[in-house]
Amino acid sequence: MARPRKPSVVLEMNGSFDHDPQRRTARANEPKIETPVGNPPTCLTTKERRVWRDISSTVPWLTVADRYVLILACKLSIKVMDGTAKPQEYSTYMTTLSRLGMTPADKSRVSMPTSKQQADGWDDFAVTPAHSDARKAQ
Repeated sequence: MARPRKPSVVLEMNGSFDHDPQRRTARANEPKIETPVGNPPTCLTTKERRVWRDISSTVPWLTVADRYVLILACKLSIKVMDGTAKPQEYSTYMTTLSRLGMTPADKSRVSMPTSKQQADGWDDFAVTPAHSDARKAQ
């Protein structure tokens, strides 16, 4: 069975497009979903909503397109924690976590930008001497 295709956001974060630029070209027409995953849906229980908030705050690359997988992960998380999960649900749970990039192996494939890369760009603007002289005059 073929390995599942990595999401473009993961490839972008770990620098794969820089290393292999034709990968970005091949994915040029992919839909760009930037809407955050949002608040937990009302179909989740209180415990499942806590799991939702924990996961969504821990995994910053999740978007609204991940909501249904995240619902499944929340429901299975509670079953696993309560000890009520059936054997086949453990496998589904691990697959779900893997799809969200949350297992140790999957997490090792994701690299987050450094704090310098996360800067909003304003740090690159320096105050020039002319500006600092104008400030002193005021």
